[in-house]
Amino acid sequence: MTLNGSVREAIAALRSNTLRSALTAIGVIIGVAGIIAIAAADAGARQTVEGQVAILGVNRLSLGCVPSSNSGRRGPVVTLIDDDAKFVTDRVPEVGAFNTEFDSSATIVAGDAAWTTQVWARAPPTP
Repeated sequence: MTLNGSVREAIAALRSNTLRSALTAIGVIIGVAGIIAIAAADAGARQTVEGQVAILGVNRLSLGCVPSSNSGRRGPVVTLIDDDAKFVTDRVPEVGAFNTEFDSSATIVAGDAAWTTQVWARAPPTP
């Protein structure tokens, strides 16, 4: 069979099965669009993470205390202190400076009104 004959036969098959051909085309279009959307979301997420890392810097280390399930109101609250900073800087010579941050929420009251807000403070770095 020649190429011309194969093309005629393919066109005839598509015309005789128009619903099947249309549904197949729609499926392929949806599949390709889904892959493009996932790739775009992946690229956007990667760009967001890279931007956040660039803001923080690649040579920054952040240490914090995470309360365990038995801490909080019923148990002790653990915080990092200046001795902990000294411990890290003594054992990791690559640390050039150390600064402390405080992050919490607070309630502000004025007359009959009350607002809950975030409080964040940073001490200047200590070499």
